[in-house]
Amino acid sequence: PQQRDENTFVRWLQTSRWHADLRIPAMAPEIDAQTQLASQQGFCGVTQVERQAKGEVCTWQRRLDFQPPRADVDAGFMVFETSERVIETGVHAPYLEIWERLPDSTGRFIALAGQDEAGTLFGGGPLCHTCATSAPCLAARHTSRANFA
Repeated sequence: PQQRDENTFVRWLQTSRWHADLRIPAMAPEIDAQTQLASQQGFCGVTQVERQAKGEVCTWQRRLDFQPPRADVDAGFMVFETSERVIETGVHAPYLEIWERLPDSTGRFIALAGQDEAGTLFGGGPLCHTCATSAPCLAARHTSRANFA
């Protein structure tokens, strides 16, 4: 990847089966507020893990998503450098993300999902994500910015 982003606020909660992801780009005064709101990302769903020769591939099947449906599958090769740091590289897109565990984010976890896909609650240690359906995305004409670490 040619770009680097260390300013986007990102939180990812992962259990053995479920995930929740929130990405809010830093505000840029030269970009209007509606465009910036449309570039936010938030999604949750079920995670599928498959072991391959190059390592583990995680596929994130999105049950709820702030953005319109993706054209490609959300999947990444995962390399666990340590118990505190994971390197993810894209399977279907050129990206590299470095994930570092937040202090005090380990412990018991829970994921509660409704049968109607109206919402999901995730908790890991003292941290929590709540995902719920809402109004449709602001403007499909805006493309989400890639978030690279």
